[in-house]
Amino acid sequence: MSVVIDVWRGNVKAYPNEHNNISEIIVNSGGLIAHAGGGINGLKYTNSLEAMEQSIEHGFKMIELDLLISSDGRIVAVHDWKSFHEMTNSNNTGSISYKEFESKTIYDKYKALNISTAIDILDESDVVLVTDKIKNLALLSKYIIDKDKSIIEVFSIDKYNEAIELGFNNVALNIDLNTPFILEWIDLNEIKAVTYRGDNLGSLGSEYKKAIELSNMGVSSMIYSTNDLDLDGIKASGIGNFALYVDFVLPSDEL
Repeated sequence: MSVVIDVWRGNVKAYPNEHNNISEIIVNSGGLIAHAGGGINGLKYTNSLEAMEQSIEHGFKMIELDLLISSDGRIVAVHDWKSFHEMTNSNNTGSISYKEFESKTIYDKYKALNISTAIDILDESDVVLVTDKIKNLALLSKYIIDKDKSIIEVFSIDKYNEAIELGFNNVALNIDLNTPFILEWIDLNEIKAVTYRGDNLGSLGSEYKKAIELSNMGVSSMIYSTNDLDLDGIKASGIGNFALYVDFVLPSDEL
């Protein structure tokens, strides 16, 4: 994104996203997102059936899944192929067929998860799917019928606009808080929701100040980090209208 030039020239690049409902979803979810299906038995990034089902049992109302595409064009829950092959003791190096994916067992005990199964279970449980990684939004759109029960994270303004064109209402644009004039650009384009890395929020430096300003602007924020952040601590710091991606923090921990 040519943020500085756009702000200077007043170039609006984003399509309107009036029906974005992420702020209400955050309130109803308690502000926690089960990251990569949720941590299970001390393990992260499994995106497995068991991890997702455990997160539902624990009371999560937002579950994020990393989504990639198999070699034959099916959507599967995988953070990256390299780590998936390591988790499944495979010698493969790249994408694999859907049939081979379905035959894999993660860490010798967890079932690999496909998009159809995930959506069926999440819909039955009234849980919102948060997507990550996937670039083929047109293919994703064919699987997600109820567009209001998903949050689509995108990494460019082109993908942001594509998601809106496809009928997704809850679109969140990934940003870097350190980008010059990023807040002005978000305001200019009337972006309703963003995702960003929050590891440095505790230092109360420039990123924290921008996070506060985003909150004051009414922009919903979905914050990810290397290790689980303190939900109550961030609320106490003055940041509002946000949700945290977490691996091992549970909704019951925040009651």
